[in-house]
Amino acid sequence: MIAVAIDPQARAPVPEDSPVEVVVPAPPETEEAPAAAPDPPVAPVLKDRPVVEEPAPARPAARRKPRVRLGLRAGAGVGFARILPRPHVALDLAFAVEGRGWRVELGGGFAPPVHGTAPSDRDIGGEFRLGFGELRGCGMPGLSRVPLEFPLCVGLQVGAMHGSGEGAGLAVKYDVRALWVATRAGGAVRWRPRGGRVGLWLGVDAIVRLTRPSFVTAGNVQVHEAAPVGGQASFGVEVLLR
Repeated sequence: MIAVAIDPQARAPVPEDSPVEVVVPAPPETEEAPAAAPDPPVAPVLKDRPVVEEPAPARPAARRKPRVRLGLRAGAGVGFARILPRPHVALDLAFAVEGRGWRVELGGGFAPPVHGTAPSDRDIGGEFRLGFGELRGCGMPGLSRVPLEFPLCVGLQVGAMHGSGEGAGLAVKYDVRALWVATRAGGAVRWRPRGGRVGLWLGVDAIVRLTRPSFVTAGNVQVHEAAPVGGQASFGVEVLLR
């Protein structure tokens, strides 16, 4: 028994007449293996698809401001200093082409008829009016933060002054015309909102005659002669055509 305890595989000698007793050792105790953790879920594998990038929407091209702009200006004012016998209405209309810092106008003006009398004889008089075409060039300085510009212009006027005799002292009444050529120089203020098409124009000009329109009777009585230097103040509205 001692031998069996020491070596379970050894057999103790037993007498022949004794019954055979076989001792089978108990199998060694084994620990149960821990249960295996379940496999993590397998995410479905998707086949790669080609990625197509959509082109970004094209931005509309920025509209460039035209380098040359076209405008139409209409004005009305008062003429003074005896270009005509007395202060008179002055109307003008001009088509303009302008760029950055410059401007050219082609237009014309008209002064409606006014009445005048001879300084030496109040019974002798006439009715006088003026019409002309004009070409002007202007520099256009302005302010960057305020939509104001200050046109500085000089121009040439060519036209005619028309006189019609009136008064009890005239035996014969004539209609006559005299050549009118003059220069006009002056400054103005123009206000037009940025991006707008309509602007306002306020100007003052000096007019220097280059010819000498003079109206006299058959008896050599002078009824009217245009002053060498005159002036005009005007207010206008301008429309940008392009």
